[in-house]
Amino acid sequence: MSYPSNLKQRGVAVVTALLLTTLAVTIVASVFWQQQVQVRAVENQRSQSQTQWVLRAALDWTRIILRDDARTTVVDQLGEKWAIPLVDARLDDYIENDHGDSEVRNGTLSGSVIDAQSRYNLSNLAVDGVINPQEVLVYQRLLGFLGINPSLAAATAKAVLATQPPSAPPSAPPPTTGPPLKPPPNPDAPPVPDAPTAGTSSQDQRALFIHNEDLMTIPGYTPAIIDKLKNYVVILPKPTPINVNTTSTEVLAAKTNLSMEKATALVASRAHAYFLDTMDFQNRAQLAAPLGDADIAVSTNFFLVFNKVQWERANVDMQALIYRKRTGNTTVMWLRE
Repeated sequence: MSYPSNLKQRGVAVVTALLLTTLAVTIVASVFWQQQVQVRAVENQRSQSQTQWVLRAALDWTRIILRDDARTTVVDQLGEKWAIPLVDARLDDYIENDHGDSEVRNGTLSGSVIDAQSRYNLSNLAVDGVINPQEVLVYQRLLGFLGINPSLAAATAKAVLATQPPSAPPSAPPPTTGPPLKPPPNPDAPPVPDAPTAGTSSQDQRALFIHNEDLMTIPGYTPAIIDKLKNYVVILPKPTPINVNTTSTEVLAAKTNLSMEKATALVASRAHAYFLDTMDFQNRAQLAAPLGDADIAVSTNFFLVFNKVQWERANVDMQALIYRKRTGNTTVMWLRE
């Protein structure tokens, strides 16, 4: 049975129209989808930018608090404003949302400031190209308190030593005549890493330890060990004493060679009456041998800042190390997000 040619042509036209309609719908849908993806990308970039601005503002506010604290007291202890954590503070909506109205967005800011000198500073293990055996013993005791193999202390000291230039031989006395000598370095200047040794190739230079995660380059360290050390160990640009007003029981016991029971009692007592100076601490601790200013202190120059912003789909964490001079002025040593 054959169909008239006009019916065949009409059927072909209908099929062609349907195919063209399907193709057009597919193209339009693809265009709308690409546009939606681009809009979402722009929104995500805007949210990311807004969270970064909030984090920078929070960091600046922290620096103001630390500066004012240095101008009002010479003692740093856990009862001060900088030590009070900020928990899920709601953010005001200072930018219109996607609908053009002024509804409050679901944004929060959390943050805390930690006295970096409340933790054991691994930079103490080697100074000026020489390992400090007393500090190695301190770190061994700390590792033992935390249930970690104490043999890591010697390996860590060697790794820290490898990042430092060798100690220079004693220099000749300064000449009595000639051009004027350079002025001594400013004690308020922020510490800087040692410059590369002259004549040393870039392959011989080892990266400085900055974050605790850098310890993974030392054999024996694992992610589990580094996680266990995160509240007890820090890497600062220069050797520092521990602040007895803010340190933990484990670090205090390791540094002073006290028993855990005695260190626990001292930490509990400072909650009612913090240590006014190092002599006050040594009298209350009844140490067998006195400690020097290089070992303990009641003030701090380094602070760790942890901030977190949740803003729409953006969720950003920021960490920073702040160096505070004696004058109260601050310098951001490093920052990472």
